[in-house]
Amino acid sequence: MNEAVTPRFEVLRHEPIFKGHIFEVERRSVSLGSTQFDREIVHHPGAVAVVATTDEGKIVFIEQYRASVDRLLLEIPAGTKDQVGESLERTAERELLEETGYKASSFELLGEYLNSPGYSDQVTAVFWATGLALHERSPQGVEESVSTLKELSLTESLEAMRTGLLSDAMSCLAVLHLVRRHAL
Repeated sequence: MNEAVTPRFEVLRHEPIFKGHIFEVERRSVSLGSTQFDREIVHHPGAVAVVATTDEGKIVFIEQYRASVDRLLLEIPAGTKDQVGESLERTAERELLEETGYKASSFELLGEYLNSPGYSDQVTAVFWATGLALHERSPQGVEESVSTLKELSLTESLEAMRTGLLSDAMSCLAVLHLVRRHAL
């Protein structure tokens, strides 16, 4: 039986290109044997996504404007791990409350995923939040301040994915994580 040989990549150099409030960009020079190549890499501190379900089994979504695509998107609550030393679960609690006004009595980590490993090291942790109690929202930023909440059943969420109403990868993956969790 032939054993596959794992290619040996070597990082030769890191060249900072940009440092912003949330992320940094570097040019990374890499070699594979005698072949050298450069890649631009976005360094991101990580994020959380929260698929929160009400006692009636509805998933809580936010409809908000996204400038990158110049339209309203339906998304689950999520945010960047931008507070030094804050645990992933605490970030999930904070983002859920800020964006929706809900506090949850239980958080379960459903999984993690690489957002776009072709150019970024961002990892997003997906939590399932249950035992929701409504408190006061504290939206951050212009987009969140005019966002609206929508609640969809799991069946409606899957249909929204099929029709394109729910189209961002983070929300779609989170809903699929919930489907997988319910199937266990």
